[in-house]
Amino acid sequence: MLLWIFAIVLLATIGLVGYYQGAIRGAFSLLGLILAAFLAIPLAFLFKWILPVLSLKHPALLAFVAPALVYILILVLFKAGGLWANRRIDAYYKYNTSDTRRLLFARLNQRLGICLGVANGVVYVFLLSIVAYVLGYFTIQVSTPERDSFGLKIVNGVVRSLQATGMDKAVAPCVPASELYYDAADILGNIYHNPLLQSRLSRYPAFVMLAERQEFKNLGADAAFQEFWQKGPSVTALMKQEKLKPILSDAALYTNVMAMMGGDLKDLKGYLETGISAKYDDEKILGRWDFSYRESMSRAKRRKPNMTLADIKFFSGAFRGMVDSYLIAAIDKRAVLKMPASGASQNLEGAWQRESSIKYMISLSEGGKTLELPALIESTQLILTKENRDLVFEK
Repeated sequence: MLLWIFAIVLLATIGLVGYYQGAIRGAFSLLGLILAAFLAIPLAFLFKWILPVLSLKHPALLAFVAPALVYILILVLFKAGGLWANRRIDAYYKYNTSDTRRLLFARLNQRLGICLGVANGVVYVFLLSIVAYVLGYFTIQVSTPERDSFGLKIVNGVVRSLQATGMDKAVAPCVPASELYYDAADILGNIYHNPLLQSRLSRYPAFVMLAERQEFKNLGADAAFQEFWQKGPSVTALMKQEKLKPILSDAALYTNVMAMMGGDLKDLKGYLETGISAKYDDEKILGRWDFSYRESMSRAKRRKPNMTLADIKFFSGAFRGMVDSYLIAAIDKRAVLKMPASGASQNLEGAWQRESSIKYMISLSEGGKTLELPALIESTQLILTKENRDLVFEK
């Protein structure tokens, strides 16, 4: 009902405006509204070049702001053209024809103006419905009715009216949003309502290196922030958190993430929902592997059943130096062995190569030399062989 009340009021208002402006200005406005709808996205690149100069650089914002500015610019140009044409024609009838013809034209102009005004109103209703449909797909998913801001409640109310009246089916074919936007909205909605998905997100093969950035580590280690998120704050309150602001506003981070995703978020969406990546699961080495002292000692004892006390002391010392260590295998074939207990200088970097479905060769640089470490994957374990020792890592 809210939608129809709004539509009727808008049609009546624009129709009245059309009466006073006349058919000529109404026709120009109608053409501008329709033409701008077709050109807003194709010409958005013009403002995507200009807006960064004005400090608006985030690609996500540019994707919405640039087409909107193109639309407004085209509409303003057509309205200015309609005003100019109306004045020229009005001057013609005023100075070059009889009063009778001038009055007849004025009456015709007003009457047709009402019709064209109503037509403009219909276009406005569709345009505003499309905007509400696009924005609402995201805002509905991050809605917390008892905590939402007034503006968010209004948008969600309009979206629910679209659904209740069936208007969403009418505007859906005209919506310019891509599947990328819908997938991104689904992902953000899932993470917003399920903070524990942060852990799964950090284990996504494409993000394992990204998760090593200090700002993400700080976010995960901030108990106060995590507790705040668990309480279900409004999306506005969450975005205002000081530790989250730099991440959300980092245009380079957004660009890097989208580059890693290849412009397709479907696999990430499926991974968050099921814990399985259809795109990366065949490459079993990908991800983060944490060193297991207990499993490494167990394999050492199985390898040498008659282990002496000296052997036990040797292996125990060697493995204890690896406690808290972890290996990262990234999608770009990079491999990093991080050993916090040994200091940052002991972090080893290199690459991995696949030899079979479960066998790999990991090359790491250490002290100017290259270590070639055969790796075998058994279930959830990655076994590196180094100097007759098995280093066991668990995913």
